[in-house]
Amino acid sequence: MARSVPNLETLLRVSTRAADAMRTALGAFSTRTYRHTADEAAPLEVARFPNQPSIGLFTFATVGLANTKWPELGRPRVELVMATSVDAEVCGQILANLAFHLTDTSFFPEPGVMVRDVVGALAVDELSRRLPHIYVAVPRPWRLVLPLSEGPPPITLAQVIPVSEAEYLVWRGDPAGFERELAQRKVDLTDLDRPG
Repeated sequence: MARSVPNLETLLRVSTRAADAMRTALGAFSTRTYRHTADEAAPLEVARFPNQPSIGLFTFATVGLANTKWPELGRPRVELVMATSVDAEVCGQILANLAFHLTDTSFFPEPGVMVRDVVGALAVDELSRRLPHIYVAVPRPWRLVLPLSEGPPPITLAQVIPVSEAEYLVWRGDPAGFERELAQRKVDLTDLDRPG
């Protein structure tokens, strides 16, 4: 019955629980709404957390992807998080573009996968050329206990890292050793201004 009442239906969404869990884990946040070009009725919010996962950095996170049910049984609901030293609108655009792509293709953002041309498709000047792809990782920088919410359904997070074509080729050559390779090279994954 509550689902038939518009004001109560939003309180029952999985994303509302996800937002509450992120607020508890990461603190207060502001949001901006993004709309899919093909489906204006399905908005997505992107939250901005200052000084997360550490002082001087920013965390951007989707609020709404958790409403997506994945076709594979047993998949948790998921929101995307990105840590960056850059506090810019493009961070929200990156997450929204990726979230809409994942929803459209029913592709679950499992840690260790690469999604090509997410940033490249945005055509955001030099950034789109330097760091066109997205690598999905376990969100270790936040030191959170996952899942954020046991559910049902459980809600977890997946870290989004923009990467260059050269980094993509390293991943393609050794997907299992990709993060180790970046750590050995001391690549600052929060720096969107880093060279490709």
